[in-house]
Amino acid sequence: ALEPGAESKEERVRPRTSTIADGKVVLLEAPWNEEYLKELTEFPGGTYDDLVDVTGDAIKVFLDKTQRQSMAAILQGLK
Repeated sequence: ALEPGAESKEERVRPRTSTIADGKVVLLEAPWNEEYLKELTEFPGGTYDDLVDVTGDAIKVFLDKTQRQSMAAILQGLK
């Protein structure tokens, strides 16, 4: 898991919601979908929120890696 720092869980996940709303996250059909979506949609008032953390962290890691790869490609083109 990523270090949360001083931000609240809501502050950490808020920037990731646009990625989901923009349709850039795909949820594969699985037996756990109903429970997973319930936790995400009930956040922050639900009983559980661990999957919210994991989802936000996964999106952050993916976007950071994608941005690094894009920057590397741009820099390669400058040589």
